Amino acid sequence: MINVRSLSTGLILLCITIILGGCAARSDSATAPFHIKEPTHAAKPSAAKACLKAGRWLDPATQQSLNTAQAIARLKNARVVLLGETHTNMDHHRWQLQTVAQLLAQNPNMILGFESFPRRVQPVLDKWVAGKLTPQQFLAQSDWNKVWRFDPRYYMALFQFARINRVPMVALNVDSSLISHVSKKGWNAVAQSERQGVGTPAPATKSYRRFLHAVYERHRKNKKNKNTTTFGNFVNAQQTWDRAMAEAAHDALLKTPGSYVVGIVGRGHMEYGYGVTYQLADLGVRKVAELTPWDAARACSQLHDKDGAKIATLVFALPPSRKSISSPGPRLGVLIGPNKSGVIIKHVFPNTVAAAAKLRKGDIVVEAAGRKTSSPGVLVNAIENIEPGTWLPLTVLRGKIRRKIIARFPLSPPVKGSPPVKGSPPVKGSPPVKGSPPVKKAVKK
Repeated sequence: MINVRSLSTGLILLCITIILGGCAARSDSATAPFHIKEPTHAAKPSAAKACLKAGRWLDPATQQSLNTAQAIARLKNARVVLLGETHTNMDHHRWQLQTVAQLLAQNPNMILGFESFPRRVQPVLDKWVAGKLTPQQFLAQSDWNKVWRFDPRYYMALFQFARINRVPMVALNVDSSLISHVSKKGWNAVAQSERQGVGTPAPATKSYRRFLHAVYERHRKNKKNKNTTTFGNFVNAQQTWDRAMAEAAHDALLKTPGSYVVGIVGRGHMEYGYGVTYQLADLGVRKVAELTPWDAARACSQLHDKDGAKIATLVFALPPSRKSISSPGPRLGVLIGPNKSGVIIKHVFPNTVAAAAKLRKGDIVVEAAGRKTSSPGVLVNAIENIEPGTWLPLTVLRGKIRRKIIARFPLSPPVKGSPPVKGSPPVKGSPPVKGSPPVKKAVKK
């Protein structure tokens, strides 16, 4: 789900915006790994009260309600604890932080694993935990705006917790290039040398394939998406992701005997035991606990799948919250990707800052606020640093014509589902980004 600040990391070669579990990653880049968009929960809050009470835990297998002390005590023998999330829900990350703190108090031999980092940046995570990097250095050296692209404020409290308590951090993921290759070719067609050390995943269960097929079909029927991936390759790609994270957690356990891994992952990678849990079992790790946050409007029928599998080991019920906390920061409203000349715009979402600025699909952004956009991360950084109510001058190539375009950001970033930005005038007297002269309209050069 994005807007150079909010869609879902979800877009790989399919330009998918409906991909796995909570993975509402921002589609800032058309080369990003894809995730399954969180399902829409239409149930009324009153329906949720029948099975879950805010601030309490629930065992879906027995329907027993637990307080926090009881829930944490049940996890003392787990080798791996998976904490699910919707990436852009701040309350999910707050719940993760409090749960991590409680688990550490019970057993200090913790390793924190993150879906948000590929294996190649492990040395950067080590330096961060050792206190050798500032937050800015940590995000830059870990390629945050290239690899994950969500607002780092969702995760920074967890990162700081690991640093303060010297809890080792482990990168669970792989680079999106592998997921892209698998989705194009299928797993078996990807050369061993291109698999980034990931082993062959255990075959998907019928339940998992049914779940993924529903997602695949929703995408296929969306005429805006050009689906070039077969369903088989789609399943292969998702399982590659699951297997990579399972292997990283397994390797961490082997390297540090007596430890346990707490994995911070998207809900779709662990709910119903379909993903990471299933691959861990194939690796011989069976003491796995899945914990998932439960939003107030989620239907109780989702506590089990059609085959009766429970959604998680334990569920924590969150109180209703305002949608606005899910989307901090400015949004431009585009899908972007790398280009030899700058950053290419793959799609412009309607009713956004980009649409109001008349940016077009195919435009190549070569400068933002006077700085060359050599990679998508540079453009993302420029947007992240914009102040509400100010302007961001962009230089774009449209065909062979070089144009100056002004992106005018409102005083308050729009909340998902808020009124359109289209046609919204800039705040009277609002200045452009410091150091960049205002441009009144597009001009040819």
